[in-house]
Amino acid sequence: MSKQLEQEAREWIEKTLQISLNANEDFLDQLRSGTLLCRICKEVLQANIRYKESNMPFVQMENISTFINYAQQVVGVPSQDMFQTADLFERRNDEQVLRAIHSFSRYAAKKFPGKVQGLGPKLAEKKPRTFSPQQQRVLREGTHSLQEVNELPFLPGEILLEICIDISTVQIAAKNNENEYCT
Repeated sequence: MSKQLEQEAREWIEKTLQISLNANEDFLDQLRSGTLLCRICKEVLQANIRYKESNMPFVQMENISTFINYAQQVVGVPSQDMFQTADLFERRNDEQVLRAIHSFSRYAAKKFPGKVQGLGPKLAEKKPRTFSPQQQRVLREGTHSLQEVNELPFLPGEILLEICIDISTVQIAAKNNENEYCT
């Protein structure tokens, strides 16, 4: 298990809930009852989330399930990013629990900007691109003469051209403003 993932998740929960967790107690053991996770949902979503503080295992598992359901259905965390109740309660997959908390923070930051800060990289946003039929042909074919390159109807600032010279041909690779190759 990554100590960095654990430390970041711990600090994020402390900051979000404005509490201090016991540094002498295992972090995931403190999450095991599910109450901290439910409190995070309540804080982020400003919703009336029902949970109980209890030492009864089935109540603790119900709290964990409540967090998982809210994370997926309300916040929008994909199921592949979440953990199963047993991953936390029985400590079957500690790393997946930590990754899910990171993912929850990112999706919550995107859905509720300003309420919480996301951990790790920002989620990607769709940026649709439209290309003229001639631009599509150029990108599909890939190899063109230098004259064809000079006559391409790309708008200034829309597409940057990178020309790679081969012995007999000129290869075109279109890059958008974020330096992503478009094909």
